[in-house]
Amino acid sequence: FNILMVNSLHGAKPPAHSFDQLFVGAGILIMSSKRRHKSGGSSRTEAEERERLTLFVKERLRKSGWRQQLKDHAKKVVEEKGVENLALEDLVKVITPKARSLVPDDVKVDLLSNIREFLVAKD
Repeated sequence: FNILMVNSLHGAKPPAHSFDQLFVGAGILIMSSKRRHKSGGSSRTEAEERERLTLFVKERLRKSGWRQQLKDHAKKVVEEKGVENLALEDLVKVITPKARSLVPDDVKVDLLSNIREFLVAKD
């Protein structure tokens, strides 16, 4: 998923930015604590849980139509400002607030619930 797919319509080479980078820009990247969890057995590490939750959120956003809504919004912004007049960094700054506001509440609630369950199980 390339947010500036519109560029290809104008013959410009699309940037190397990916959905993951936009995902981070949307403010829903799952951060790990600086604490290291030492345990034996089969419990998940923080890194494994972060990866699992990242995939969980990406899938839920895809199913909710968030990606398509954001893509449509980005295209609209590019059309309004003109592809020649808009740097990728500027586009990200413009669409990030919209990206955050479009994340469905149920996705946020489920993510928080999953994080809590992991932390309880960890202790």
